[in-house]
Amino acid sequence: MALLPTAPSPPQRSHRMAESRQDRLSRWRFDIMIAATALVNGLPLIHNNPQDFEPLRGLIERMPERFPGVGPLNLISVKRLAA
Repeated sequence: MALLPTAPSPPQRSHRMAESRQDRLSRWRFDIMIAATALVNGLPLIHNNPQDFEPLRGLIERMPERFPGVGPLNLISVKRLAA
């Protein structure tokens, strides 16, 4: 979370209200925890929204020394599974 403190995706909007900054940061922190769980356990991460996890994958690839013993983040799109 320290390496990517701001959420890469825009706020979610509904027909009535936009997502607050705090809600957006909370969602981003949960995404980071999900990615960390997948990384530590060597599992692929199945996602529906690539823009939430691509920055994390890019960070791991750019700075492998910050993530010793952890392989790349294996992202699998739900759309790819459905095909």
